[in-house]
Amino acid sequence: MTRFGPTPVDPAERFWPKVKKSDGCWTWTAGTNGRYGQFYLSRKHRHVFAHRMAFMLANGADAIAPGLAVCHHCDNPTCVRPDHLFLGTTADNIHDAVRKGRNHVRRPGAKLLAERARLAALPRVGGRARPSPLTPDDVAAIRSALADGETVASVASAYRVNTSCIYRIRSRQRWNLPEP
Repeated sequence: MTRFGPTPVDPAERFWPKVKKSDGCWTWTAGTNGRYGQFYLSRKHRHVFAHRMAFMLANGADAIAPGLAVCHHCDNPTCVRPDHLFLGTTADNIHDAVRKGRNHVRRPGAKLLAERARLAALPRVGGRARPSPLTPDDVAAIRSALADGETVASVASAYRVNTSCIYRIRSRQRWNLPEP
């Protein structure tokens, strides 16, 4: 007996009162990590995701083999209804999300990766690491402008590239095209 009253030893006695049951999903009403429900086995142990705990309570404590995830048929992260849950690998879970059209995981840099993939598909002309923003006509005009006495900085500004790019074009370290 604690000062807060008797503490049930059986995890099921503490778990199921924190679940709001309905005809559809059974919603976890206690703490979450912002997305998935969390159930604390004891003060000395770390948390278990609530849907994993529900699966274990329904199917046995050793029902989840190492390396397997408990996935949702209903795609509701707070659902703990055992018949809405299934076992699968992380890859199974991702394929399920893609199949259902809900693969909206926001990864840091996802837009940058998509842009890099788009650029990589373009033909590489002039640059080594990525497609150049310049065309062969731009390079000819840059060389002509430099020959006419324009400064490297003004040409770089006009073509929206840095000055080192202009220096490399001028010295033919880049864009070593034959003279027209």
